[in-house]
Amino acid sequence: MDIEELRTTANLAMMELHEGEVARLSDAVSSILDYFSVMQQVDVSGLEPTTHALVEGNTVREDTENNNSINPENLVNRAPDNDNNHIVIPNVL
Repeated sequence: MDIEELRTTANLAMMELHEGEVARLSDAVSSILDYFSVMQQVDVSGLEPTTHALVEGNTVREDTENNNSINPENLVNRAPDNDNNHIVIPNVL
């Protein structure tokens, strides 16, 4: 990438480049663009697009009904302090 293109790109990205950075970044961006041209030569026909390098199945367990579920009324009654059908929590402030 030539220096003028780099300055234009930096201006569009709202970046301020100092003179010392321009030459160094020009070389770095040129090497990145060269690598992209190598990547374009790779045959990817027949490959499905993906958002991750390793796509695995869903790692979340299935929702199942628990036969040992706690009765909500018993849960409220087990609280240290309750008021009717509500658990009373002390004020923090």
